[in-house]
Amino acid sequence: MLAASGATLAAGAPVALAACGAEEDEDASPEREAELLNVVLAQQLAVVEAAREAVDIGRRQEQDANSIFGHSVERQKSARALETAITDLGGTPVTEPAELVGAESAAEGLARQLETSIAASLDAIGELSPEQREPVHTAIVEDAGLLAELRVVLGEDPAPDAFVMGPPAEEAA
Repeated sequence: MLAASGATLAAGAPVALAACGAEEDEDASPEREAELLNVVLAQQLAVVEAAREAVDIGRRQEQDANSIFGHSVERQKSARALETAITDLGGTPVTEPAELVGAESAAEGLARQLETSIAASLDAIGELSPEQREPVHTAIVEDAGLLAELRVVLGEDPAPDAFVMGPPAEEAA
C-alpha cells in the first residue's frame, strides 16, 4: 500500500513538470546544462549515501530495509543516467555527494535528504532544455515515491497539503 501511495503521488510529477522550463527563445548552453545536471547528480549521490546509512542501521536493528535498499539501487541508476547526460554535454560529472542533511535518525535523515534533492531538482529543471529534463524527471519521481513511504514510517503525512496543493490561500497572500 505504501509503495502504491508513493507511486501514485509521484506519477503525476512528469505531467506537472512538463510545463516547467525556460522560455522557448532562451536556450541554456551545454555548459550551463551540465552544471545544472551536476547539482542534481550531487543530490542523488547524497541520497544514495543517506540510503546506505539507513539500510545499514535498519539491518543492525533487524528492521525491514529491503524497500530502502531497492530505492538505493534506483538512485544509483538515476545517478548513472545523469552522469551520461553530463558527459554527452561535454561536462565532467561530480563524484562527491552534496552535503548530507542531519537528523535524529537515519530514516529521518534520508527523508530530509530526499526533500533537499527534490527541491534542488525542481530548481534546476526549469533551466534545462526538454532533451535534458528526462533524467531529472526520473530522479524527482523516484525521490517522491520513497519520500512518501518514509513519511508514513516517520508518522508524517505521506503527501502534505503544501506538497500536493501549494500553500493555503491565507499563507500565499
